[in-house]
Amino acid sequence: MLVQSWAMNIYLMTSSLYSNLKFILISSKIKLFLTFIALLITGFLFLNRVFYLCNDIKWKNAYNLYIYDNVEVSLDKYKELYFIKKNEPRFLYNYASVLYNLGKYDDSFRIANESNNLWRNYNTEILLGDIENNRNNNEYAINHYMTAHNMCPNRFVPLYKQFKIYKAQGDTAMMISIGNEILAKRVKVPSRKIDIILNNVRYELQKI
Repeated sequence: MLVQSWAMNIYLMTSSLYSNLKFILISSKIKLFLTFIALLITGFLFLNRVFYLCNDIKWKNAYNLYIYDNVEVSLDKYKELYFIKKNEPRFLYNYASVLYNLGKYDDSFRIANESNNLWRNYNTEILLGDIENNRNNNEYAINHYMTAHNMCPNRFVPLYKQFKIYKAQGDTAMMISIGNEILAKRVKVPSRKIDIILNNVRYELQKI
């Protein structure tokens, strides 16, 4: 009876040790697997960040080439980057601006629209208005300037750009209407640019 009791105790002890050892081994494997996954994700995020920064450096170099009149090489760089950064509205806006300044209005319009579809904002609406103005689509240009004005009612530029279109069209009624709206606006932050706009509007209204 004593032997049986002793044997039972040994069995229970070894069984308990085996269960604990098995649990430790399984836990270690799980921890090792989770550590591996965490390292994998960290490595992926790190490489993704490096890739992003490298492309931003290429973008900066492409813009610098444009600034220093190496236009053809600059556009080639932008075209290469487009396929990588075509989901980044800041890049698309900058690319569209470069194309606009080079007089490539149709290409600029396409890229600016892609930017606007991703992130509709004041600057892109102004750019689209300028593009349409240069493509002689005055009605569309005014619509974009109005959208920009509604986004930032305190800005003078969208109204002034409309004012200049109406002047070019010889529409004195709309010139007076928009001009009076410009002159009635409160200047929150004085600047030389605003002073020039106000002086030009006053001069044109006096002529009328």
